Amino acid sequence: MTTQPVVHTGPAEEHASADELGNRWFTGVILLIVADASFVVALSFAFLYLRVLNTEGAFHPAKSATASLWWSWIITACMVGSYAAYRSGLAQTTPVDRSRFVSRGTVGVALLALALVLNIVQMATFPFSVNDNAYSSAVFVIAAGNVFHLLLTLFVGVGAVNRVRNGLVDGAQPWSLRVIGIWWLWVCVAAAIGALTITVANGTVGK
Repeated sequence: MTTQPVVHTGPAEEHASADELGNRWFTGVILLIVADASFVVALSFAFLYLRVLNTEGAFHPAKSATASLWWSWIITACMVGSYAAYRSGLAQTTPVDRSRFVSRGTVGVALLALALVLNIVQMATFPFSVNDNAYSSAVFVIAAGNVFHLLLTLFVGVGAVNRVRNGLVDGAQPWSLRVIGIWWLWVCVAAAIGALTITVANGTVGK
């Protein structure tokens, strides 16, 4: 007596098209950005609200140190430059020009890594500790949030460049690369919001 393998002869499972998958990824990253933006905006609002109140000088005591503004804006500039390099690698040609994307994507990743190093140095050289006052705690949270954004974007950026280099991303609809670009743009916006928040808060010192 022998057993025969069971073969399913029903209709083959339908696979989603590239556009359908791309739309799902697009929706997913937009929802992620909305969730992340709620944190960034809430943090900035709370920071500025408490800074303006500064009840009995508790948020930022008189003569307390403040964060240097140029650090935050230089980091933001590096991030914007990294996005510009990454986006220019995609250009408007289809399919994706592999050599163009790899070269410009590599520049973008390098600028992103530079921004991460600068962010870490910034945190290490703050003229205050995280528990000095509420102002210092909030600035550290903003800087730490930017480090998180940079680490995540650096991870997906390196992955995108490597996949294109190895020929794993091809075709006229490089959805994965475009979705990464959307996230990349958002972290630049988030960094600018953080830098602007600190700038405005510092401008109210002593007022």
